Amino acid sequence: MRRNPIEMAAGDAPVGAPTERSGGTDAHRRDVGGAGRFAFGRLVECYDALVQAHGRLHRRRILEALFEQYEATETHPGSARTHSDYFALLRLLLPRLDKERSVYGLKETALAKALVKALHLGESSEEAKRLFEWRTNAGEATGNLAQAAKKVLHRRCTSRGRSIKDVNDYLDRLMRTAGQRGDGEKGKAYGATSMQAAVLSEMTNNLGEEEMFWVIKHVLKDDFKLGCGETAVFNVFHTDAKEHMNTTSSLRDVAETCGRNRNKRVRRRDVEVGKCVRAMLASATRSVERAANVMRGKNIVVECKFDGERSQVHFDRSKGGAPAVHMYSRKMNDHADVYKVLTPILERAFAPGVQRAILDCEVVAYSPEAAAEGKGGFVPFGTVRGIAKALGDGGKDAVREPRDAEMCLIVFDIIYVNDTSLLHYTLEDRHSVLKKHLRPTRDAGIGAIDLVVPDLVPILPGRVDHYSDRASSGGKEAESLIRSVFERSIDRAEEGILIKDLASRWEPADRGDAWLKMKPDYVKGRVDLDCLIIGAFYGTNRRGGGIAEFLVGLGKEPVVPGAQPTQWESFAKIGGGFSDQDRNTIRDKLKDHLIKYEPNKNPPEYIVTHHVMERPHFWVAPGCGIVLQVAADVRLIHSDVFASKYSLRFPRCERVRYDKSANESLTDKGLDRIIAENTKAGGGGMMLMTSGHLEGVGSPGKTKTKQRKAPQPQREIMEARYRMPDGRRVQMLSEALQGMHVHIVQGAEGDALWQLQIKVIRNGGELLMNLPKAKMPTVPKRTLGRGMKRSEAPTPVGDMPAYDDDIVVVAPTPKSAALDILRRADNVDVLSPDWLDECDEHQVRAPIQACHYVFMCSATRRRLSAEIDEYGDSYTEEVTAKRVRTLINTVSCGPQGGVDGWPRRGASAREALIDEYEEIRTPLNALAGACILLLPTAPAGSPAARRQESDLRALACEARYAGAEVLPGGVGQPSGRLQAGGSGGSSQVYPTHVVLYYDPMFDIVECTQLDGAVRKPVDIAVRHGALVVKHTWLEASLRGNEFVDESGHRMTDARSS
Repeated sequence: MRRNPIEMAAGDAPVGAPTERSGGTDAHRRDVGGAGRFAFGRLVECYDALVQAHGRLHRRRILEALFEQYEATETHPGSARTHSDYFALLRLLLPRLDKERSVYGLKETALAKALVKALHLGESSEEAKRLFEWRTNAGEATGNLAQAAKKVLHRRCTSRGRSIKDVNDYLDRLMRTAGQRGDGEKGKAYGATSMQAAVLSEMTNNLGEEEMFWVIKHVLKDDFKLGCGETAVFNVFHTDAKEHMNTTSSLRDVAETCGRNRNKRVRRRDVEVGKCVRAMLASATRSVERAANVMRGKNIVVECKFDGERSQVHFDRSKGGAPAVHMYSRKMNDHADVYKVLTPILERAFAPGVQRAILDCEVVAYSPEAAAEGKGGFVPFGTVRGIAKALGDGGKDAVREPRDAEMCLIVFDIIYVNDTSLLHYTLEDRHSVLKKHLRPTRDAGIGAIDLVVPDLVPILPGRVDHYSDRASSGGKEAESLIRSVFERSIDRAEEGILIKDLASRWEPADRGDAWLKMKPDYVKGRVDLDCLIIGAFYGTNRRGGGIAEFLVGLGKEPVVPGAQPTQWESFAKIGGGFSDQDRNTIRDKLKDHLIKYEPNKNPPEYIVTHHVMERPHFWVAPGCGIVLQVAADVRLIHSDVFASKYSLRFPRCERVRYDKSANESLTDKGLDRIIAENTKAGGGGMMLMTSGHLEGVGSPGKTKTKQRKAPQPQREIMEARYRMPDGRRVQMLSEALQGMHVHIVQGAEGDALWQLQIKVIRNGGELLMNLPKAKMPTVPKRTLGRGMKRSEAPTPVGDMPAYDDDIVVVAPTPKSAALDILRRADNVDVLSPDWLDECDEHQVRAPIQACHYVFMCSATRRRLSAEIDEYGDSYTEEVTAKRVRTLINTVSCGPQGGVDGWPRRGASAREALIDEYEEIRTPLNALAGACILLLPTAPAGSPAARRQESDLRALACEARYAGAEVLPGGVGQPSGRLQAGGSGGSSQVYPTHVVLYYDPMFDIVECTQLDGAVRKPVDIAVRHGALVVKHTWLEASLRGNEFVDESGHRMTDARSS
């Protein structure tokens, strides 16, 4: 049975944890085998616990316990919370950030084939079919390859307790063998190989099925989800880990720098050439008015937003020879080889004095012919890499479309130049540096380097408008500029605009209001398209096992006017925007009309390309499809995947149109008419904008319709503790409380309160949730002073409570906020639950005696003063053991305390009772004469230390109750840890016992093993004759109400320490 890592942290030592402490100051450098001693199975238990955890705080506790266990595999004297190899652990927690192991060359299909080879399964066997058909026919695991593989691996794997170092070695080998072919193997550079199958075979012989399940998730990466992201892991690991990751993008660097001492802050790392910095991002804004309001009072610049690939260029020619160029994408992958055609142009663009620099850029493709036709000139993003490959290979292996397209590096920021970081410079200053060190350069027909700087004329042919315009001090000028530039971007069919504060600094990974972005599809005017479902795809992961994505098409408009379409051409693939209820309804309506896909065979009514990205798992029978209202990016694109002339970017379902038939869906000519109307109204071509859009540019965008969810039960407005039980379901037992109204004071929770309410109902009583208004004695007119109102007169003291005898107030607990309010009001008597218990037990109304009162009001005390003493104890009633305990607690209260409001004599009364019965050992004097100092043993600030301190605080309270003196300076005291052995004042008081928390996880049995903060007060106390014992001695003494022999609980060699 698996245990939660939190539970394991409390009592288990990690697998193979060292039992002896190594000495020396360089132990951290010598001990490099910690990752080899931490079992991967324990990390898998942590994975499972994180997936099943409830809430952020629960996951944080699990991660804290994981790091504690991992650190315990090594010992570094004097260095708490350290380990020699955090990288081994972090790369298994955050595989997407591990760029040293980024590509395995195995997607789901290739990995399924590799597993079949590794397990030596016949390709026609049931197990192999389950892996090959994981998306469509894997039983309960359909749609999830890792789950399907887990079923197949059952009883085929053997867990041999491999460490995380072993697993990292396996994964490194799996990555290195990607694309390596064995003897006689042929095929593409990537895909399952016999060498990878051999590595997987070795893994299955050494790892269990649960461990292999998570290894497969590691390989696929996109399926690796723990319920917490990198921020949660970094926050537990080190305070500065997240910031360090933003500036270095190196998980190894973060592990080595922050792992030297997790308690010590790390100096902020500046940017370096060759180490990618996470990009600064822009926040979305949906109207011109909001953008102008955010930038009010600021100098701003409005830039064109390019539809390309964000790239961070690192340039270094300080070492002589050819310059080193890296082009990092948003995902921190280096694509310099893809865009190598730009490298020689970039080298010429830099000023001669520039040796090293980091640029923030966008890689785009540009067509001079398209620019001359007024179409903006920039080529859609999807074709950029193809054009780069065609230019880099000389046009041999790739198609260059359009034929005149050339690459362009649009540089809009600079963050480093010649060993000087510019992160703290303002944007305006960075623009000045950029113009000084980089100049626009172009090789006709190949590529260009251009700058986005205010008022700089573009170097690209056919481009007349500036990329960037400036406005001062916000206001109407800024709003007018934003609106005009945004309209211009729509006319040119560009992606949108960026609004930047010229005083802003460049902050890694920041998405604030310093940079804003606005796209045409953020504002109103977008056209939604009614498309017909012609194909269906199985879903994956959470949506696995059923139809979840759909191929939609456009009708081919007949030549004869008024005729209905008889053919549909594929147009786009839709997977988002559906609610679970929508998907279930669509599945039910289509389940009898699905035709299984066969290669190169499709219904003749459908015009398709049979592209690998287009092939559905099922065709929908012609005429039986459902119409979807589809929304997407306003810019249409050309695509070779679908048969239609145009396709959509980021399509999603806005609404399922059950009210429309297949013949009412959009046709290809209808889409052409929408584009023509947009062009006629002044918009760019290939855009889904209405003519009304340009009349109200910048108005608030279309309100996003939330996904329709299944009806939810109405939320209870009243909290459970304030709701009364349903009396109709309670069986009546007696009429003991007939005519009585019982108000139970709030304070008890759960079953305790519910049980009291049930007792009232089943004995005929009526519950009162709130007390009625109290009766106030009438103030005679003669007592009013001249000019005094009745509300200003002093409240008279009556001889009766403010409520009638049919109203009873019961307090389930002796202390609560509601009870304090009633005590201060002093107008009602409050009874204990004992009175209700007696009524319920004997099924008759029990008389109210002095022992039943929690407290009495002043009127009742005066009326009963002849029958009870000053402590509320009756002169005539028989006393019980419970009543004696209550009286002793009452006597121990101060003059203002006490549960019944009578004056108190203070703690001296309790001391007198103890002195009188000193020879009798009771819980009040079991540890009389002992002077105790309580100290934790876990490293200060760790979760284990906090847990130990909580337990010791509880023991301190019990020890004081048992007559012991607990010295200040230990746990539970406000003055911090004891440093000089005394409690303050002129005379020193030293403890008789130093109680140390014994935790098996840390295995501290000698005083020499304590850290300096704890050992100092221990040494002082031992020199003055104190015994050093484990906290188990105090627990045993409290259980037995007597001093227990310390010999069985002593710390080893305590006296000699």
